Amino acid sequence: MERISIECIAQWTGGELIGDKASSWISSICTDSRVLKAGDCFVALKGKNFDGVDFVPDAVRKGAAAVIVDRIQPDFGPLAVPVIKVKDTLKALQNIALFYRKELGAKIIAITGSSGKTSTKEMVGSVLRQKYKTVCTSGNFNNQIGLPLSLLQMDKTTEYGVFELGTNHPGEIATLSRITAPDIVIVTNIGSAHVGNFGSVEALAQEKTDLLTFVSARGFAILSTDDFWSKRLHVRSAGRVIWVGNQQNSLCWLDRIEITQRGIRFGICRRKEKFEVCLPTVSREMAKNSLFAAAVGFLSSLSSEEITRGLEKTSFPEGRLTVHPIKNGFVMDDSYNANPQSMRSALRALVEYPFSSKKIVVLGSMGELGDKARAYHFEVGSFAGGLPLAHVILVGPYGEDVYEGLRSSSFPIDCIFRTADTEEAFFYLHKLLSGNVTVLVKGSRFLKLDMIVKKLLCL
Repeated sequence: MERISIECIAQWTGGELIGDKASSWISSICTDSRVLKAGDCFVALKGKNFDGVDFVPDAVRKGAAAVIVDRIQPDFGPLAVPVIKVKDTLKALQNIALFYRKELGAKIIAITGSSGKTSTKEMVGSVLRQKYKTVCTSGNFNNQIGLPLSLLQMDKTTEYGVFELGTNHPGEIATLSRITAPDIVIVTNIGSAHVGNFGSVEALAQEKTDLLTFVSARGFAILSTDDFWSKRLHVRSAGRVIWVGNQQNSLCWLDRIEITQRGIRFGICRRKEKFEVCLPTVSREMAKNSLFAAAVGFLSSLSSEEITRGLEKTSFPEGRLTVHPIKNGFVMDDSYNANPQSMRSALRALVEYPFSSKKIVVLGSMGELGDKARAYHFEVGSFAGGLPLAHVILVGPYGEDVYEGLRSSSFPIDCIFRTADTEEAFFYLHKLLSGNVTVLVKGSRFLKLDMIVKKLLCL
């Protein structure tokens, strides 16, 4: 982050500068007093279980150069730092990021979708780094707090910023899009993730495609020909629409996909050109999402060699269909999160994995599906029941609905294990590990199924 005067921050936030009004400069924003460094500006956010104002004295003791608060507490005493009083500290943080973005010359790429956002962000960032100085969202810092903090990591030398935009409630994508003011936007897909907070997939699609309305008029919206809602709502884009995935009308498309034990190999085609790529993942969806990164590369004047090198250097986050060797086989770790679409994709990847073995799945619940949760879990069970799986271990809420779905597909009842928690799930899994095995661990992160993966790796 570039140095900003405290007076400028007060102006950006519309706040009142009080207390010690000595001129100060800020080079970092912090919202967590536990990790605050001397010279940071501390923003006292308010959450469900905490109030940042309570930690202002501690932040000052640790060397905060300034604080932003929504009220002055009597127990503050005299604070020997500038204080900016605002109506809403979260909006203040977002406004700092919004105005800071306007100060920089970097091109901004914003990515949203129901699944694949983080992995796509990593691929786009890796491709761009082959030629440009690029800053990306840290981890999955994609919400109302994380996105502004990620954007503030840029400085005047940054040429590209690649940011992931997430949403759990209506209106959040518009807020984040306004802050980023993107030059290029990507919608990976639109499914039923978090549909419980929106009422319908159509309402969720409207929320996701709000991003399209904020792209620069001279910018681009990169969309998939495989996605129903993107094809239906692409007209919302304020910029030029670029398609990927279909040979007839796309900038680039996939030619051939081969899954190996070391990863997935495929060809990317553009006009009469074709180049081979190998990714350290076994997800066909990841291969499809690599087209977004390739398209960004082409639009940013990168060569096919640079795009290939960037894709193959991508470091994918753990828990997103990453494969690890274990005793007698492999574990496919997809424990980070789950929705109906990613469930089916992971199950297909398990069945297609080229290792002669028993295919076992630890199948956890999916969250935030609202009143459609039981139906979606039944559908996943029905889908899994039609696959050549040796055993299915169920864990978490709605396990009975998955069980009924498995039964509807005539999956052998004695090969289904219904468990109460991760410990019991691992107990049964451990008994099934004789002979060659490939194990998929998949579910929403509130279940903490990554603990099962960690135990498998320690055997």
